[in-house]
Amino acid sequence: MKVLIIQNKRIGDVLISSVIANNFKAKYPESEVHFMAYDFTHGVILKNPNIDRIISINDKELKKLPVLLKLICQIRKEKYDIIFDPYSKTQSKLICKFSTAKQTIGHKSRKKLGNWGYYTHPVTISKEKTKICGKAIEDRIHLLSQAGNFEPIDYHPKIFLTDEEKKKTCWGNTLIKK
Repeated sequence: MKVLIIQNKRIGDVLISSVIANNFKAKYPESEVHFMAYDFTHGVILKNPNIDRIISINDKELKKLPVLLKLICQIRKEKYDIIFDPYSKTQSKLICKFSTAKQTIGHKSRKKLGNWGYYTHPVTISKEKTKICGKAIEDRIHLLSQAGNFEPIDYHPKIFLTDEEKKKTCWGNTLIKK
C-alpha cells in the first residue's frame, strides 16, 4: 500500500501530522509512506523511520500554477492508494482531486461553498478537543480513522535523532556533549 501525507504548513504542523505516518506504519509495516512538506520543515521528520520518502516543496514556488500542475502530474504518476491532507489548503486539495488515489482524506471546507469533490472521504473538523493530546492531533487521528481501525493509537509525535544528536544536550545557550 502506498500512502501520501500532505502537510504544507509550518514545522509544528508537520511534526503533529507525523502521527499519521507513525500509526499507519505500526499497522501496515510493509506500506510505503511518503510525506510532502515545505522544504524548511523537514528537520522534524528527517529521521522518522515511518516515513520512507520526503517530498520537498517550496512555499512560494507552489503558488505558481505551472509548478502546481507539474507536481499534480508527479503525484498522479506515483499511483498512491491513500492521500491524507490534514491542512486542506487549495493546492493540496487540487493535488487530491486530480490524483489517481483510491482514497483521498481531508477536512471538509469550513465555508458553505461545499467540498467540490476534492476528497473521497471528507471529514468534519472537531469543534473542541475530547482527548488530552489536543485538538490538532485528535483531528489528524480522525483523518487516519477514515482509512481503517488503527487501535491502539499512539497520540505522541516523535522526533527521531541520530546517535550523534543523542549525545548532545542543550543547557541554556551552551551545547554540551555527554
